[in-house]
Amino acid sequence: AASAPSLLAALCAASVLRPAAALAPLLSTVPRSLGGEAPPFVILPGFGNEADDYSDPMKRGEEFGLRSALTRRGISNYVVPLERKEWFSVFASGALSAKFWAGEAPPEVAFSFYLRKVEETVARAIEDSGSDSVVLVGHSAGGWLGRCALAGLGSASGAGPTASKALPVDTIVTLGCPHGLGEGAMDQTRGAVTWTNENLPGSYYDDVNYLSIAGTAVVSDSQAPRGSIEKYAEGSYGMLLGDGDGVVGDGVVPLDVAHLDGAKQITLDGCYHSINAPGNNWYGGEQFVDNWIEPTLGSLGPSWLRALQERFAAK
Repeated sequence: AASAPSLLAALCAASVLRPAAALAPLLSTVPRSLGGEAPPFVILPGFGNEADDYSDPMKRGEEFGLRSALTRRGISNYVVPLERKEWFSVFASGALSAKFWAGEAPPEVAFSFYLRKVEETVARAIEDSGSDSVVLVGHSAGGWLGRCALAGLGSASGAGPTASKALPVDTIVTLGCPHGLGEGAMDQTRGAVTWTNENLPGSYYDDVNYLSIAGTAVVSDSQAPRGSIEKYAEGSYGMLLGDGDGVVGDGVVPLDVAHLDGAKQITLDGCYHSINAPGNNWYGGEQFVDNWIEPTLGSLGPSWLRALQERFAAK
């Protein structure tokens, strides 16, 4: 086996020459006691999705799932254990709040069930892996909900965002997330997204790496045939922008609101939003997954290397 100093030299070289491609396999060769494994990835489902959508999408086989894609790359991963029926909690909880009906509800009013499950899944990933931190991967609404979970809104309901991050998260990656709203668009979350952007704007925590990933597979068209993806996109984009005609996006979320200020922004040409994408060409499919996994691993490199160097210096 390679010695610790030689591994450190290799890692330093990798971080300078080709961090994304070289860092992941080298990390797996370093002893766990030296912090040699990349943090586990925790997948946050999008609105209406459930955990199985990322394990066995559309019941086509696990080989098509995002979890399998991560596992094939040597990345341990977890998914927030949601069932589709749990999304009814948004309306059941919100119905009791005047702020919800007024469109001014903070996220914990209707989404506390989700935020608590994020906290529980992160804790389980930390305990199982022995890692000091995790990477959050938020698909669709899971992106802005991940930003809320970072602020402790699940366990500290009504207390507002924490001054420092409330979860041991190194990096948050958002995949096709509707981070904002166009002028004149109604907040479909009854205030939650608006509250998030007002109170947790952009890349809010300095000690967290933020990556936002967007797709451009579909240009909407109001004149397209009913039932076509272009016609569907016009309605979906319109809910987020006000006017959704002639807009580029991933078929559900327009490019205009899919990127987060201050984040590393990656736009994937031809990438669709959802697990039912033609040819599995969505964010979690084989054609696109390395486009965001490699930059994510690369973002871990500098902080991980500094921690490793500090451990050597202390010996």
